[in-house]
Amino acid sequence: MYSLVSIPWLILLALLLMLVYQLGRRRPAPAMQGGAMHAVGQAPASGSLRVGSYNIHRARGMDGRKDLGRIAEVVRPMDVVGLCECEGAGLPGRKDQCKRLGSLLRRISLFSPTQQRWGRYDRGSGLLSRYALNRWVQEPLHDSTGTHPRSLLRADLQVGDEEIPFFVTHLARRIDQADQLETVLSRFLQYERAVLVGDLNLVRASPLLAGVLASTGITDALALVLEDDDPQRIDWIFTRGLRIVGGGMHPLGPSDHPCYWVELDLQQEACSSA
Repeated sequence: MYSLVSIPWLILLALLLMLVYQLGRRRPAPAMQGGAMHAVGQAPASGSLRVGSYNIHRARGMDGRKDLGRIAEVVRPMDVVGLCECEGAGLPGRKDQCKRLGSLLRRISLFSPTQQRWGRYDRGSGLLSRYALNRWVQEPLHDSTGTHPRSLLRADLQVGDEEIPFFVTHLARRIDQADQLETVLSRFLQYERAVLVGDLNLVRASPLLAGVLASTGITDALALVLEDDDPQRIDWIFTRGLRIVGGGMHPLGPSDHPCYWVELDLQQEACSSA
């Protein structure tokens, strides 16, 4: 039997275990928004825009080694790139991976946390941009599990005299995926000219994408520029009202996902969407 002296210690131990459990639970990051973010250096001419989509797998490559420098070299040619699976700040004094990439490349960096754990934002999406941002909004997406939060980031790029909404998201694998996709597309379709990038965890043959790819209002930009487009591709770049003039991909290596990009001609609107 426990002595009366040991009972307070058992209570303290139980409270400590409860605290550890609560701090270790995944919690969704709240809705957030922010104002203007000015370009770090000289923005390029506004006649074209090179946009990318890259799930960086927390900068862990196929060789198991973490190296943000390799990620930076892949995305260096892009004007704006949406990033998925970014690590948060971690230890006190350490910057999140988006901010560290921004420092390496001298770009605007925006980390969009999806979840909180251990008293910090530890995972999320984000973007890097050569162009100024007028404002940005992060919206949590529906998560019935309470353990795998997701979000949608919209950043309004100032490209010359035009403002172009740029969306980044990373959808769940199965549960809540349909609800999340519906929310993302409803936001995207509010704009006549916009870009949506990210890891949708959906292949081309998925029934959830059938209506999207058949829509005349959304262009599957990568399908237009990749000669050997992989039917198992789950990373996407959708556009509205923008003419695609080129694109490509960087293969697996620095991450377990390829990096995809397209070149957009901003001088002329798309005549039709594919």
